[in-house]
Amino acid sequence: MAQFHGSNAEGKKSYERGESRGMQWFSTRHLPAALAGLVIVALFVGVEGCSKKSGNSGPLASSQPPIPAPAPAAAPAPPASPAAAPAIRKTRKVHRRRASVITYANNDFGVSFRYPRKYNLKLGDEAQLTWPGLGPVQTDFLKPGGITVAAVEMPENSYPGTDFASAFVNLSVNSGLTSDECMQFGATDADKDPAAGDPARIEIGKLEFSQLERVTGQDRKQADVKYYHAFQNGACYEFALGLGTAGVGSAPDLAHVEGAKVFGTLEKVLSSVRFKSVEVPITAPPTDSLSTTPPAESAPAIAPSPDQPVTSNRT
Repeated sequence: MAQFHGSNAEGKKSYERGESRGMQWFSTRHLPAALAGLVIVALFVGVEGCSKKSGNSGPLASSQPPIPAPAPAAAPAPPASPAAAPAIRKTRKVHRRRASVITYANNDFGVSFRYPRKYNLKLGDEAQLTWPGLGPVQTDFLKPGGITVAAVEMPENSYPGTDFASAFVNLSVNSGLTSDECMQFGATDADKDPAAGDPARIEIGKLEFSQLERVTGQDRKQADVKYYHAFQNGACYEFALGLGTAGVGSAPDLAHVEGAKVFGTLEKVLSSVRFKSVEVPITAPPTDSLSTTPPAESAPAIAPSPDQPVTSNRT
């Protein structure tokens, strides 16, 4: 037992000597390095603590420029639709409105007038009108030698329910009269109209006329005509405005047509008369020529047109 105890004491002394030598070796060789390591650790701990404190106070400022937010992507364009077929354009049919009046113009005699489209234009031989049941319509020049150039007639149904038979405007020319003779009319005898009286000077439109009215027939079957004379281009122009009635016997229930209303309508044609300067052709043979020599005739006029006036040229 004493030996065991002694060995233990010896071992303890040996251990203490070794530990003492170890501590001496560590203190001489490694103490500076250990101290340096502790200083580094202390600095690191201090820096980390500061960084945590500064992180709690606010976000750290970045030295890099801010990255701009990306622009919103543009909406993708809709897919192109297949090429549409060109629209078929419907052509509107333009209905031209026809003029309500037509212009008649005679280049030979330098005269023109306008008349309603619904009237019937007659030229040449057709212009020689006839009163219903009373014979042909006569000119009323002081001397013979006049010719009928044109005539326009109202439609027969212009005044329904009345005894209206016909109404017209007739144009005749006589180049064998002087200005004074043109202002006069044929002899006032019993065959024409004893109540006609003297001619009157009236103005219609822009022209002055010498006017005389003659009425023939009996009861209501009458031929009422107003003659208008104008001297132009060295010739006498006669415009006859006529109204014919059928008479009471044709239909007892018919009213008598209002003559003033009919003549007022015809005078609108007369108010449109215009003249231009021309050399009027001779309309009557010389006084020393044979009586069988026919008077000069004007050439047929061109048919009326909606766009151009009716003209007549003498060949």
